Order: sequence, then structure tokens, then C-alpha cells
Amino acid sequence: MVENSFLPNQAIDNQDHLGIISAFAIDLLNLNSVQETLWHLARNVIAQLGFIDVVIYLYEPESKMLIQAAAFGNKSPEHYVIKDPIEIALNQGVVGTCAASQQAIRICDTRTFPGYIVDDDIRLSELAVPMLSQGKLIGVIDSEHPDSNFYTEQDEQTLKVLASIAATKITSSRSFEKLQATVEQLEYSSKIQEVLFDIAELIFKTDSLADFYYQLHQCVKKLTYADNFYIALIDEDNASASISYGLDDKDSIPVGKEFKLEVNPPTLTTHAISLDQPTLLNEYSISKLIKQKQLKVLGSTPQYWLGVPFGNSNLKGIVVIQSYDIERSYGQNDVMLLNFAAKHIHSAIERMLARNELTFLALHDPLTKLPNRSLFLDRTDHALKQMLRHKENRLAVFFIDFDDFKHVNDTYSHSVGDKLLMQVAERIKGCIRESDTVCRLGGDEFAILLEEINTLEQAQKIADKVINAIRAPFVIEQFEIFTSSSIGMSFNSGEETTAETLLKQADEAMYQAKFNGKNQVKVYKSDCEQATASYKLALDLIPAVEQDQFVLHFQPIVCLEKDTIIAAEALVRWNHPEHGFIPPDKFIPEFEKNGCIAILDEYVFKQAIVFIERWEDKPEEFRLSINLSSAGFASEVIKSHIKHYWQTAPNLLKHITLEITEQTLVNNVKQTQKNMQLYREMGLKISLDDFGTGYSSLSYLHMFTFDSLKIDRSFVSSYEAGHNSSTILESIINLANSIGINAIAEGIETQEQYKLLQKLGGNYGQGFLMAKPLIEEDFVTASTQSPRFWIKNKGA
Repeated sequence: MVENSFLPNQAIDNQDHLGIISAFAIDLLNLNSVQETLWHLARNVIAQLGFIDVVIYLYEPESKMLIQAAAFGNKSPEHYVIKDPIEIALNQGVVGTCAASQQAIRICDTRTFPGYIVDDDIRLSELAVPMLSQGKLIGVIDSEHPDSNFYTEQDEQTLKVLASIAATKITSSRSFEKLQATVEQLEYSSKIQEVLFDIAELIFKTDSLADFYYQLHQCVKKLTYADNFYIALIDEDNASASISYGLDDKDSIPVGKEFKLEVNPPTLTTHAISLDQPTLLNEYSISKLIKQKQLKVLGSTPQYWLGVPFGNSNLKGIVVIQSYDIERSYGQNDVMLLNFAAKHIHSAIERMLARNELTFLALHDPLTKLPNRSLFLDRTDHALKQMLRHKENRLAVFFIDFDDFKHVNDTYSHSVGDKLLMQVAERIKGCIRESDTVCRLGGDEFAILLEEINTLEQAQKIADKVINAIRAPFVIEQFEIFTSSSIGMSFNSGEETTAETLLKQADEAMYQAKFNGKNQVKVYKSDCEQATASYKLALDLIPAVEQDQFVLHFQPIVCLEKDTIIAAEALVRWNHPEHGFIPPDKFIPEFEKNGCIAILDEYVFKQAIVFIERWEDKPEEFRLSINLSSAGFASEVIKSHIKHYWQTAPNLLKHITLEITEQTLVNNVKQTQKNMQLYREMGLKISLDDFGTGYSSLSYLHMFTFDSLKIDRSFVSSYEAGHNSSTILESIINLANSIGINAIAEGIETQEQYKLLQKLGGNYGQGFLMAKPLIEEDFVTASTQSPRFWIKNKGA
């Protein structure tokens, strides 16, 4: 272990405490034994809190004594060995009293504490915190200091969190150590340990599922004869399964093919799964069961067959080895070995599938499973490079946008809208070749990459095919839905360009299609004829702000525990004099593109203040969240407005929460930290929007101080209890609760989602189940009602 060089008594702020806790939780992933955990906690974690010493005691239930196990500072040995450990009985001194009461004890002056034990020197301050796991005493963390009143409430709370994390790890390590001791008693313990370690390492050493399963097979072969081997994963309905990997000397194994788990009579695989225990059969017992019509064999009958079911509700399967050679038999040792290995195989498969899913989600849209923007641009760049080598190649990029898709969401709900998007994705895929790429850019926007297209006319025919496919009616639930699309196309015949440029050109052409009447295809033109709709729209931006064409609608944020409105998100809408209401996903990119997004942010902030000021009988705890762009958050103009209200009407600012995205954080980390601190000092709260959708969301919680985080609606809509998709949502909620910030779940549309978030410990939520975005008058009225009675929503 490496000693920490942190200087004692150095000031520690809230963010550093959070960082220390988070770093410790991550470090535990690489710590295995109890002793490693304790010494790391003492010398590398608690040492960073500014304490001059610490002693960690472990409780021995048999002797009812607390035994010194690790230390830092004055009481720390030179090496990681304590030759004469201190032993303290329950109720003896501060440590014994802390252990007996299972309560933290913070003493400002030890001279006033009866029974204080002086060991090597008198110290005036002492802080002792119990380590508890599921109500059981694991040990005590104790620190002393020569000065009185040294330890703070924050020190105590931080040490409590560290003690809780350490206790859980110690309990887990002890369980593992007991299991390890059992393994070591086996005849083949050394070989088992080596193989199990190899299995655990496979997730880090393999890049694909195919390679993972192959290497897994090689590991099992080190334990026993396993030339004939397969792994099958059971589907959720427990009525079917599919073989993930298999090799056999005599029969062809249908890898990847789903098959029914036959029960009348059962197959060998179904037989073992139904027994839910390791099953060893020889040729004689197999033949006997077949004669009794209690079993059937698909393919060749083995001399020996051993199947071990594994898993739980999250992932269930079976690992099977079989032998056709009477000389290669299996016994109870093999049953024991494969049974033990199966548990590790289950964990390894679960981790590998989870890793594959996370990798997939990083490059694909979670709803439609199509490639996302990042993967689309990567494939387009690759296609452009191919064109450099093959001059005859042509390519086309389509930008597809639904016409009036917002009407579908508002009329039928987001749930129906999501199902429509999934059906649209399938129809689009049916219009293109397997070599082409279709992606979902976000919202109701899709893109297509056509590679090796011969002519522009060929690309236009495919675009017309997509237009017609989307125009045909969709039947979703009990509704027949009609919609249409506008497509912009950029065509490249070998000119030097980039993927971003092609997509932008297609986007520009799509705007032209929109403003020319929708439901049509437009090809991008680089000359003056390309008077794009986005350009026309851009000309209206500033006049629209000056003429108050933008209005705020308010979507309630509900306390999930009390079923009451506690806040709202202000959503800006553009009531265009010619085109009616224009959704934010159409005009906000134009503000950003034209460098005037901060002007819109300023307008929204002012309107939010007006609303707060106008609503006289608002609840004291009510907060209104407004979204600020990176430019808006850093805007000196907006900052001056905030300072003005802080000086003249500070009571208004306490009702405002600023929502920012990860992009705001990364643009200028130091300046963002300064702005956040300034705004918080003036009474505003800060919330991190769309948490979980970026690559670095977790790291930002260590770098910045937030009052709340908003869980992106994709995690709520895709949540499925007991599956990998549930891991992120549950982790976000648990993380938020553990560090004391509020988690707000977006996109709640069903009672099941609402109840689920309550069960998971979510704090707050918003979504169409409670209310759509409301106009001001309707929101004020709804704020006094319970969510379950909100029926009429007049907002847009």
C-alpha cells in the first residue's frame, strides 16, 4: 500500500469529503481481504480528513472484545502488522461505550467524559463511530486529537458513511473468505482457484461474447473433461431457452437458436432445469428414464451427462458437459467442481452481458435500438474514407423529421409516441439495404446513410420509398395514427467533406422541405438557391424575443412520498405569428447556431422571476426550475440580473433552480465552479439535467456541488425490474440518496413507473401521468390538487 501524504489539520470542504467517500467506494472494487480494507481505510482514506491519528478495532463476538486491527498516525506501526494490539471490552472507555450503544460518540473535551482511557498520552478530543452491517457490530473507528473541540459534525457524518461502507465490505470479504476456505479444502483447490480467477478475469480480457464463451469453455476444460460442452440461457418466460455457446463431438449444436423447454417428456436440459440442482446421469439411468417416458434425448445418447443450473431472476441458465466415452466418467468431485464453477460462470456472464449492453447503449438509441448520432457519424466518416480509395463510389445522407409529431405525444401520450417511433424505425429499415445505416438522432429525427449509391436518382427513389412508408397509417394500441415526414438529402460524389457537414446540409434541406409544405424530399444545394427555412427562422429569433412571442408553460414536479406539487420546470414555447406553436427542439438549435441562445436564456429568467413575483400565495418551499445553456450560465448579463434581484428582492431567488447540462460543466470547469458557488451564495439551487446520459456523469458529482439531479426519461421508460436495464436507474437513485441530493425522475407516464420510483426511494418526479406542461393559470390551480386528480391539461 502507498502511504498518503496529506497534511494533518488541512481544511477539508464539503466537496472534498464527498470525493473522499466516492473514491473509497471505488477503491473497494480492488480490495479483497478484510486487512487490505482496514489498512487502506486508515492510512489512505481517513488520513485525508485531516486527523492526526486513527485506530480501527474489530469486534470479536466470542470474547466480546474489540481488537485493534489497523491504525494511522501516532499509533500506527512501521509496517502493516500490529504486534501487541489494544483490546477493549464493551462499555469500557469511549470505544467500548460506542460499541455497546452502537452510536457515534463525539467528545469535545475528554476530561468531562467518565471512564476516558489514557493510553500513551492525554488527548482532549475524541470521535468514535461504530461499523455496523445489517444491525450487527463489526467494529469501531476511533480518532483522538490533543486540542479540544477538534471534530466537527461534518467529520462525524463523513466517518459514519465511511464506517458503513467499510462494514458492508468487511462482511462481504468475510463471506468470501469463508467460501474461499471451503474451496481450499477441496482436493483440487489450487487448480479451482486458478480457473475461477481466470473466469473472473475473462470480462476484462475478451472483446466479444463469442470470444468470452470460447475462453470460458477453455477454463472449464482445465477442471474436468469438457470437450462436449454447452451453455444455455433461459428466457424470461421459463418456457424457452437459447444456446449461447456449444461444441459437441457427435451432434451439431444450434448456437443462437431459441428452443422450447419441452416437459412431456422433458429433455435432458429441461430435466435438470426443472430439478433446479446439479444433475448427473449415466447411460443406464438415461435409458431407464426414457423407458419410463420421463425423459427424451435429442441427438446422440451420452455415456455421462452433467448439467448444473445457475442464476436467479436476473439471469438464469445451465452449463452442461457430457461424455460419449465410457472411460471418461464423471463423479461427485466433478459435480462439486462444476457446481462451484457455475456460480462464477453466472457472475461472469452477467457482468459480460451488462458490459455489452452498456457498450451497446453508448452507441445506440435505447428506445429503437438503432445506431445513435455518434455511431452514425463514425460510419459516415468511414464511408467517406472508402470513397477516397474507390473513386466510383457515391453516398447520400438523409435527415428525416416527422411532421407535427408533437401532436401525437400530446394527443395519445409519450408512451404511444414511443411505440410509433419504434414502428417507424422498422419501416425505415425495410426501405433500405442491409449495407446502409439508419439511426435515430433524437426525438423524432432519424438519419440514413446510403453507401455505394450510383446516382442521385437512385437515392431519391429510396427517399420517396421512406416518405410513402411513413405516410401509411400506423395501428398502435386501439389508435389508427396518420403521420408524415420531411426529408433533407445531401449527396456526395467524391467532394472533400466531413460527416458533420453532410448531416448539417441534410438538416438544412429538411428545413426547406418543411417550409415548402412538408411530406416531401429536398436535396441540399450549395448555391444561392438554398434559401433555407432555418435561415428564415433565424431572422425571426430576436424580433420574437422583443415582441414577447415566447411564453412559459409549467410542468409540475411532484413529491413521490406525499403526492404533492413541490416545484415545476419552466418550459419555453414559441407562439410564432405565421407558423403557430413551434416546439423547442426546432427553435433552440437555431438560437445556438446563431450565437444568441443567451438572449433566450435571459428572457426565460426574467419571465420566471415575473411569474414568481406575480404568484402571491405560492408555497414557501416552491421552486421553479429553468434551463440555462452553457452560454446563459456564463452570461455576465444574466449574472447582473441575478445580482440585482439578490440585492433588491432576495426572497424571489430562493424559489429559483438553475438546470444545467454536462456540456455546461465541461466547457470551462473552473469558471463553472465559480459561477455555481456565486449563484448558490445568492440563494439559487443548481440541478444537473439529463443525468446518466453522458460518459462522465458520475465524475461530475465529485467535482461540482449540486442540489439535485434529473434522471433522464430514457432510464424510466426502459426500466424493467430484475434486468440489466434496471441497474443504472437504481444506482442513480441510491447514489443520490447516499450523498444527500434530490433525484428527480423525468418522463413518468404510468402508475407502474410512479409506484416503482416510490419503491426505489426516488424523491421527486415529473411526467405526463401527473400533468403535461400547463399554462400559468392552470398550473397555479393544479398546485393545490393531488396528482391523481389531474385530468384536464390545457398546456402545450
